Amino acid sequence: MSGDDAPEVDVRQAEADAWRAITWPQTAETFEALGRYVQDFSRLVFHMRRILREAIGLDRTTRLIATFVMSEAYAQQIANAFFGSCIAIGNVEDDEKTVATGLRTRVDAAIQLRNFVAHGDFWIGFNEQGEMQSALMERVRPLRKKGPYESKPFTPEMLGAESAQLGELRDLVAEFGEICLDVGIRGSHGIDEPLRVRDVFGIVGGEIVRNGPAASTKPRYG
Repeated sequence: MSGDDAPEVDVRQAEADAWRAITWPQTAETFEALGRYVQDFSRLVFHMRRILREAIGLDRTTRLIATFVMSEAYAQQIANAFFGSCIAIGNVEDDEKTVATGLRTRVDAAIQLRNFVAHGDFWIGFNEQGEMQSALMERVRPLRKKGPYESKPFTPEMLGAESAQLGELRDLVAEFGEICLDVGIRGSHGIDEPLRVRDVFGIVGGEIVRNGPAASTKPRYG
């Protein structure tokens, strides 16, 4: 290395160190928020799978078989089986199907975003060329109608908001499923008779809300 080159290297190193000092707190927060997002999504799918398993049967053998059958199913397959079972077995009527449709739409959207996150490339603090940048997700899908390349910037705040929505959605979906398939809901509500979807859920301004006569008791899901 010549004497003329040394100052340039030092300048570049100084710039990199300065960039790290600025971006590292956000980078660490991004990794933390990403882990929380993955956990919250997994709990949504877990409860759909759990409710299906318990509806199939409570004895050890039946539950074990149901666990094995569903163990390698994709999230979308679990969601399809879950909502199909809820509507068919729960004898969901037309006004209650609006709630089912709304929940399923939200679940489908959550799965699509999770798939983007799970199958995309993460660039946190730097890009593919090694240049420093803010966090970015990229995914390539050759047959995508809008073009094969898709990218989304993401921040801890964005992931935190998604996690909060997943937690809310998890609780709504779990309670809906327990009502439709009559799994555990009587105990959490302290009642002897089964509930209907309309006993807890309704639609206000296009949004799913808990405003039914039995909505005062809210089960806890983790």
